Amino acid sequence: MTTGNAPDLKSGFIRNESDGNSWTTEIQSVLRCGPDEVYHLSHECRFENVPFSKGYLGGKGELFQKGKPFEFLTCSRDDKFHQLVVMDFMYKTELFGDFTGKDVFCVDHLSPPTGVSHVQCADRSVTYLDHDAAFELLNSNATCMRDLFVEVTWTQDDDSQYVLHAPSRYINFGPSNDGKNFIQPIIGQVMYRDHHGAFFPAYVGAASDGEDWIVEFMTPQFRNAYSMTLNNYGTQDLLDQLKPLFMDQIPLAVRTMDRLMPVDGRFRIFTYDE
Repeated sequence: MTTGNAPDLKSGFIRNESDGNSWTTEIQSVLRCGPDEVYHLSHECRFENVPFSKGYLGGKGELFQKGKPFEFLTCSRDDKFHQLVVMDFMYKTELFGDFTGKDVFCVDHLSPPTGVSHVQCADRSVTYLDHDAAFELLNSNATCMRDLFVEVTWTQDDDSQYVLHAPSRYINFGPSNDGKNFIQPIIGQVMYRDHHGAFFPAYVGAASDGEDWIVEFMTPQFRNAYSMTLNNYGTQDLLDQLKPLFMDQIPLAVRTMDRLMPVDGRFRIFTYDE
C-alpha cells in the first residue's frame, strides 16, 4: 500500500448561484486534464422552477419544468458552472449544427458558463490499496462500498494526460482464468473529454488481474431516428425511398449510450485517511 493525496469527495461540495437562487450539491467526480485544467462534476438533475425565489424562476406553481423533459448535469471550472445537457432527442439544428443526412454523430455536451460556482474540495491524504489488498477487502466483506474510491489515469491519442477521481459505484471481483484474481470497478456518471476536445457525460469501466489492464469509457452519441426505425423494421427499398425525405428535410436524432472509447490507462482503489 502507498499513500498520496486526492480531492476530498467525502466532505467536498459545490455551491452554485444564479439569479438569486443558490444550490448545494455533492461532487460526483473530479477530472484533471493536464496540470492546470480541473472539472468538478455534480449530480444529475431535472430543470426546476423555484416558486419562492425572487428570481426569474420564482412565482411558478409547479416545481418541475415540463417543457424541458430531460436531464442535465453541472460541472464547475474556474468559479463558473456549466451544464452537461443530456437530451434524449434532438431536432433543433440551430443548437447542435446541421446533422442532416447523418446516421451517427456526436455533439459536445458542455455549455458555456451559466453562473457562479464555489467548489469546496481540497486535497486529502489517502491510502492506495495494492491489487491483492483491495481484493482481500472485497472478498472478505471487510469494507463498506462508501469508503472505497477509484483513481483512473490514462493517456489520450493526442498524448494528453488525464486523472479522474470518483466514488466506486460497484466492483466486480473474483478468480481469473489464469489463476490470479481480478478487480473490475464500473463508475458513472463521470466526465470524459475526447481527442477533439469535446466533453461528454460518461461511464468508465476498468479491469485488472494485477498485471494486465483494460480501461474503457462509454459516452453518448446520436443516431438518426428514422434511419434506426427503417433499418430495423423496413426493407432496403423502403429505406431508399424515405431516407431523403425524413433524414434530410425533417432531421430527428435520438441519444444512445453506445460510443465505446478504449484508452491507455490504469486504475487504483483508495481510501481516505482519517
